[in-house]
Amino acid sequence: MLRTRYEIAARLGEGKDVVEVACGPGMGLGYLLKRCKSVQAGDYDEDMVSTAKSTYGNRLQVDRLDAMNLQFSDNSFDLALVLESIYFMPDAGKVIQEAARVVRPGGAVFVASANREWTSFNPAPFSTRYLSAKELKAEMEKAGLEVELKKGFKEETGGLKNTAVNILRKVAVTFRLIPDTMEGKEKLKRLIFGPLPPLPREIDDSTGEVVEPVELKPDETPSDYKVIYAIGRKPTDKVSAIVS
Repeated sequence: MLRTRYEIAARLGEGKDVVEVACGPGMGLGYLLKRCKSVQAGDYDEDMVSTAKSTYGNRLQVDRLDAMNLQFSDNSFDLALVLESIYFMPDAGKVIQEAARVVRPGGAVFVASANREWTSFNPAPFSTRYLSAKELKAEMEKAGLEVELKKGFKEETGGLKNTAVNILRKVAVTFRLIPDTMEGKEKLKRLIFGPLPPLPREIDDSTGEVVEPVELKPDETPSDYKVIYAIGRKPTDKVSAIVS
């Protein structure tokens, strides 16, 4: 999932100026640097900023950012990224409006989010609110963006192992048996799947496979997909289309 979302971002940002809001430890920033004209990034958490800075040094600028009050001027970038972070924000709509504000006409805002409508969905610790696909589209349209929705990572079915894992996951979600902490979730995953490979500080072409997303139809409820992708393009005939 990590490799896939940054591959989509790299395609959108090819040869362009890109900013990632809420970049976390910055695992995908180097991947973007190889193909984008420029990359800036930041996070609200100072420890995350410190980690990203130690990884990339002077290769790119990483600052402490407030996603709901970005310090960048209007029309500063061609692409703004909000990847697997919007559900931790106090006000997702404000985050989208700020991302749209700093994007130039003809540019785009790319949001990737866990799909709360997946039948085995379980919220992350410290999350605030997960938007459905329709809600995410509505918030992006409210910010003046023309939105394309996609879905990714279909729940695997068939075979004894997949069937058993899906049943166990649904039972755990239904009866609230999944641990509330990341450490607890990690132990549970190890119990089911065995040893987990460590995440790299900087991803590259060897980090997993790219799973191409598919179109999400307007009236569809994607209950068997794990991830929602939303690409909101800022119209070229409007210097600022944000609705306050």
